[in-house]
Amino acid sequence: MIVNMQAGEKIEKTIKIINKNDYPVTVNITLSGELSKSITLVDNFVELDADEEKNIKFTIEPKNVGETENTINFLYKNENG
Repeated sequence: MIVNMQAGEKIEKTIKIINKNDYPVTVNITLSGELSKSITLVDNFVELDADEEKNIKFTIEPKNVGETENTINFLYKNENG
C-alpha cells in the first residue's frame, strides 16, 4: 500500500486479513520502519476462526516530511501449537 500525505496530516486506513486455514488462528500484528511510532493500530492481535476475515484499522500521523518505508507484520499462529 502506498500512502501519500503531508506532515501533520492524519489518515485512517484498513487492511483485510483472512484465515484461509481450516482451523482457528491468532494473528499477532507488529510494526517496523521509520514511522512505526507514527502508526497506531486499533488491534495488536486478533483471533480468527477458519475462513474468517477481519479488517484491521490503523491510523498514520507522520511528524516529518520525506519518503519512508514501513511494514505492518502479520504472524499467524495455530491456536493448538
